[in-house]
Amino acid sequence: MAQYHWDPERYLELIREEVPGYDRLQGHVARAAAADAESVLELGTGTGESARRVLEANPRAHLIGIDASGEMLARARRVLPAGRVHLLVKRLEDPLPDGAFDLVVSVLALHHLDSVGKADLFRRIAAVLAPSGRFVLGDVVVPADPADMVTPVDGVYDKPSSVAEQVEWLQDAGLRARIAWAHRDLAVVAAEPRDKHYAAASSANDQPAYKTPRAESGGETTTLASSLFGDRVTLMVRNATPGDAHSLPRLLDQVGYDPSAGSPRSACASTRLRQGIGLRWSTRSGRLLQSAAAHGSS
Repeated sequence: MAQYHWDPERYLELIREEVPGYDRLQGHVARAAAADAESVLELGTGTGESARRVLEANPRAHLIGIDASGEMLARARRVLPAGRVHLLVKRLEDPLPDGAFDLVVSVLALHHLDSVGKADLFRRIAAVLAPSGRFVLGDVVVPADPADMVTPVDGVYDKPSSVAEQVEWLQDAGLRARIAWAHRDLAVVAAEPRDKHYAAASSANDQPAYKTPRAESGGETTTLASSLFGDRVTLMVRNATPGDAHSLPRLLDQVGYDPSAGSPRSACASTRLRQGIGLRWSTRSGRLLQSAAAHGSS
């Protein structure tokens, strides 16, 4: 993607040319960010297009926005309600404003960070989120199928990562993530503090009462994210082995999927595994359809 932050007047025109799904991405970010938030932090405010939509979705919110370009923020100030925003010239690598924030959001900005930078930023985001807060990320990602990489990236200024990688880094930062929407090389991920979902620690041993499910093979698996897209349920799993294929129905049950209650015809698990296998399970027959070796960390 070109460095649009140097041309704020033509930003929307240019980015819509290179990212045909731009408005769909923005719409899904706004839906995922509708959290009745009062305090919002936006990372990479740009011309204010995302901030405008997020403020509309959260009518009581006040937003702090950061961006490395003062020119972009000058444009944003012209379109955003002055009484509800405070815009700062800061880089993503700089210390974040003090929280706690009900909502942190970033659209088409984090792909400029490398993997180390993203993982570091996720930890810093987790530190400024309120206990009941939410982080919403909408960005260009590396898709599973190279043919779906339709947004031009230069590999220097643009450093997109896969959804699976980013979900894992969010998990490592103490956040539990779900895929809110995905299409080709665009995705929206929503993440919330793990304590919001996990049972409180027991007073006996100060360990979380929630335990990850044990596969029939005896190995322990950890579900990182799940999302329902049409007739498929997508799961991202780590710390599994090929023998854990038999536990896929149990993993589906863990994320609340009931094949008897809905119309989905099949379910697909996207895995990140120690020994790398691909899983595909049919909700109609309840049988494993495919278990194939995968290359690298798919």
